[in-house]
Amino acid sequence: MTAVNNNAIAEWKAGLTTYWRDAITAGELPETDLDIGVGSLMTMMVGLQVTAVLGAGESTDRVQIALLDSILGVTSEPSLR
Repeated sequence: MTAVNNNAIAEWKAGLTTYWRDAITAGELPETDLDIGVGSLMTMMVGLQVTAVLGAGESTDRVQIALLDSILGVTSEPSLR
């Protein structure tokens, strides 16, 4: 089971790294350390899954978007610019 999980995580990280690198190349995201960024993004996604199950309604869309923006190094909400 551990090997299956590790393989799945490695595939997710590889895909996210590719998409993130493409977004940087296209000028859609700023330069960043992709290992740290992808690790942070994976941690955020797992944390939000747990929060959704155990604390329904605790994490609003606005909070989730702000968290994602901070990991990606962008701001989508005008009041946070």
